Amino acid sequence: QYVCPSSPETISTSPGLEPRASSSPVMAGALIAAYHTLVAETLSGSASPDPLVSAIMCSFHRPHVLARAIESVLAQTLHDFELIVVDDGSLDGTPDIVRSFEDPRIRLVVNAKNLGLPASRNEGITRARGEFLAFLDDDDLWMPHKLERQVSALGDHPEFDAAWSYSTREHLDGTFSDRKIDLHGNVHRKFQLDEIMMMQPLLLRRSAIAKVGLFDPVLTALDDYEFSLRVSRHCRFLTVPE
Repeated sequence: QYVCPSSPETISTSPGLEPRASSSPVMAGALIAAYHTLVAETLSGSASPDPLVSAIMCSFHRPHVLARAIESVLAQTLHDFELIVVDDGSLDGTPDIVRSFEDPRIRLVVNAKNLGLPASRNEGITRARGEFLAFLDDDDLWMPHKLERQVSALGDHPEFDAAWSYSTREHLDGTFSDRKIDLHGNVHRKFQLDEIMMMQPLLLRRSAIAKVGLFDPVLTALDDYEFSLRVSRHCRFLTVPE
């Protein structure tokens, strides 16, 4: 159960003052991070106590699935989180769906124009206050114990930066397929060979962003794979086999 005493915080982003492009994705990420952190501080005002987990969800013109995804986050057995929903310039009722939940753990970020998925995820990351980062899209669902089990695993093993879990994919024909990938320690080579590019099973220490960098906003495809490769290069993994 959760209490709904107030409406979600809403932040609007401005299309002006864009950071200059860089030939290095990491350097570009650092510039974007510095810029957007300033904007977030200006628009957010006084911050509430930092949550344990920052869940980042991006949405663009998919209101028919968004509510279900939000509900799966609010149903987590670990309650100490914030959900940052980034509306990437939708022209439908996406912001109204988010506001309808009236849960103070939800922070709504509304892009003034469509920035694309990598830049929208960066909007969420640079506003995150949690010790851990988790990602899902508006058509994803989390099992209720996801955050609790992964946070517990990383809490027991501070030598690891990232927790992984199993996942299930629902296909258009109504069938399901499980994806059980075990990752432990240095897994960069495995990411390269198996082309692992899913963000949904990942829980990452926010401190790791300093060495990993942000998503490359220039990419229009495979941005999650490129980011995952950098995470696997700089971070040690453990798997929660569920």
